[in-house]
Amino acid sequence: MRGGTIHSVKNDPRFGNALEDVLARVRSTSDPKQKLLALTVPMRVASRIKSRKVKLKEELGDILHVAPPALSELGDADDRFYAAQALKFASGDWVIPYLARSIVEEEAGEKARSELVQIFLETTTDLSCAFNALRKPITEFRPETELPGDSAAKRLKRILSAVRKVLLLTEQQTGDDIGRAIHRLVEDAFRRAGPPNSRNVAADITSEIAGFLHDLVRTHFSLAAESSTYRALYVPSRWFLKGRWPVDAQHSLSTLSRDIEEAIALLARQDIADDELLKSLALVEGSRSDALNITSRIASRTNGLSREIVQWLRRGRVPTKTREAELMAESSLLAADRAIALLLLDSRRLTQALEGAGQDILNEVRIFEPGLEDDMKRILARARGVAIGVNALVGKRSLKMRGEPGEVVDYSQVEHEGIDGPITGTRRVRIVNPLVERVLGDNVPQIVLKAVVEKLDSSDLDADGDQNGH
Repeated sequence: MRGGTIHSVKNDPRFGNALEDVLARVRSTSDPKQKLLALTVPMRVASRIKSRKVKLKEELGDILHVAPPALSELGDADDRFYAAQALKFASGDWVIPYLARSIVEEEAGEKARSELVQIFLETTTDLSCAFNALRKPITEFRPETELPGDSAAKRLKRILSAVRKVLLLTEQQTGDDIGRAIHRLVEDAFRRAGPPNSRNVAADITSEIAGFLHDLVRTHFSLAAESSTYRALYVPSRWFLKGRWPVDAQHSLSTLSRDIEEAIALLARQDIADDELLKSLALVEGSRSDALNITSRIASRTNGLSREIVQWLRRGRVPTKTREAELMAESSLLAADRAIALLLLDSRRLTQALEGAGQDILNEVRIFEPGLEDDMKRILARARGVAIGVNALVGKRSLKMRGEPGEVVDYSQVEHEGIDGPITGTRRVRIVNPLVERVLGDNVPQIVLKAVVEKLDSSDLDADGDQNGH
């Protein structure tokens, strides 16, 4: 393979026999290094001879139902990369812990670490699960160096950097309380090693954590409005004088500050004051007064805000409301729910259109108008960001859709309205636009927007069965 002559012998029976011998060695040898080296060979072959891929995948799937030796047995980073590739075909309860430990233990082979992270995130159910799985090996990580805190910070930075690259290319689900999971991982990384000794190293990992949180919010904007998303920054904040973040971390922190600012502005327009989110902004900015300078600008540039929200944005507190004022505010929000419901339906159509044609449009622009490619990417990214923001707003108002376009259901005068007016003389209808409802605290649904439905035509009636009992 290294001599580049593999294609001249790929059909030689001796080559096939030798490959079978290598696979047999993976199964039989007790030497951990030889077992792992043998495991790299089929992956190297598969990368060069596509026709061998399916057969080798089956063979490796049969072999890797038990854990191989630790990848750290291999001294060469390229060997670790190919051995890591084989783990795509592994199965069993051992896989996630093995991948997590390999990611943490990888010294400096970033190509191997990236491959491990890619497989790891594809194997775990969501990001919260992934970060929780990394906690044990990172807690047990014991750098044999004079400055263990610096080593721990550098290792965590490499892990977060590898995860960020995958995060931006995939649509990984976040899972429950992702902010708490990240916070715990960062705490665990320094539990034994202690904080970084070098200020530059401390600044680097602070910048990496802030950058990671920005990319997380960028890909899942609904998290921007959750104060727990930013909790991990409390760990490095303890390493510096209060409010004095290092200069080298300022760029990443400023970017994250804008994310929080945008979330606060979005909530303020919906008459929501989130004190915990304001605390997160104060953490990132370095002080409450700096945070209030930012929120005051939101108050100045945003029209139509209530007096209470303006005062909260300017002073960080909301005046006490009378019960009558609270009822009026809630009534106003309920009235706005219909507009939000319509926005949700439009957002869903936009998301579906982007999923169906967004990449095709970008490919066309790349070919015929390459000068517009970056603008098109920004438009598509902003459209996705708007859709995510709408979902965050919908979640704050406890709204959800019910029903799918094209679904045939029993007609309900309470839940449905006809696309062409009142519907009579039929029992079954087809949904055109879903219903939007608000789920109250006692799980009682309150219809905000009726579903738009249409009568079934004659062919649908035949397929769906008797509609009138005849």
